[in-house]
Amino acid sequence: MDVGIGRDDRTYLVEVNDGFSLGCLGLGPLAYSELLEERWREMVGAVG
Repeated sequence: MDVGIGRDDRTYLVEVNDGFSLGCLGLGPLAYSELLEERWREMVGAVG
């Protein structure tokens, strides 16, 4: 979720993205691949 603060000092929602569409955002390759795999399993209804 990305938020910003406007000139009027109010907080605004900019965008919300699903976990599967995130970039690595500084995560190491193993942690990032685990995040993607877990979200994929959630989306397709796979267990464990």
